[in-house]
Parts: sequence; structure tokens; C-alpha cells
Amino acid sequence: MRKLFSTAVVFITILCTSPNLFSQGNSVFLNPGIKLGYTYGENGGFTYGFKLSVTSNVLPEEPTLCYGVVFDIDFNKHWTKIHFGAEGNLITLGLDIGPTLLIQNGTTTLGFSIIPYCGELLYLYYNYSYFGKNMPAMSELGMYLKYHTPIIGEGFHYRN
Repeated sequence: MRKLFSTAVVFITILCTSPNLFSQGNSVFLNPGIKLGYTYGENGGFTYGFKLSVTSNVLPEEPTLCYGVVFDIDFNKHWTKIHFGAEGNLITLGLDIGPTLLIQNGTTTLGFSIIPYCGELLYLYYNYSYFGKNMPAMSELGMYLKYHTPIIGEGFHYRN
């Protein structure tokens, strides 16, 4: 578990210090959040977790179009999921996709997740995770509370 956490910290640090993120006119946001959901199917049930993403607006003239990286860790009484991904959003609609590690009964399985979401501050999401033919896919539905904190540049503002 320490290796996974250390890898996540190094991965996010490298992406956050990329020279491209600091180009003039763009804003960079740190987006921490907590999530509550329900996973359907075998080994399903109440799911909770934490999410952290770092995003930047694509064009300074269009502050509502953003992209970035995301790190999730989710807990359930049967398993733990760790997800790294790339995300993009336009105003209130977004998509997150990337590799996911499932830790269950002392074994770790690599898969991928696709997570569409919609909202502002309070987001509704659907998480589809696939771990191969020998394991059933996981479907999760829930919501998370995520706050956009500008760390470089200005926060989102709409033009009049």
C-alpha cells in the first residue's frame, strides 16, 4: 500500500510541475472532494472515498473548458479501489478515464474505469470499472462534493 501511495504522490507532483501548466493566462485548480455512492452487483454495497484532481483551463479565453489529472481512492466493506486518470470537463459535464487497481481479499487486480459526471460543487457520477473476463464489471452510482481551489491564476468567472 505504501508503494501505491508513494507512486500516486510522485505521479501527481510530476504532472503539477509540468511547465505547460504554468503558461501565462491559464489557471490551475486543485479540486479536493469526498464521495458517497452505491456499487451494484457482486461484492457491492455502500461505497465512500476521496478524490483529488488538478485541472487547468485549455484556453484563457474559455475558462469553462478544463482538463487535468485525477486520483481517487474508494472503500467498500469488500474491497478498495485506487484510480488514476485523465479528466476533462466543459461547464458542468465531465469525463474521467484511466487505470484502476482493485484490492480485494489480499490480491490486486488491474483494470480501468470510465466515470462520466455532471454538476457544480455537488456532482452526480456513474463509475464503470472493468477488470477482465474473469471478474464481473463494477457499476457505481453516487455523488461527490468537490471544491475548485485556484492555485495559479484566477478562479472561474462568467463573462457578461
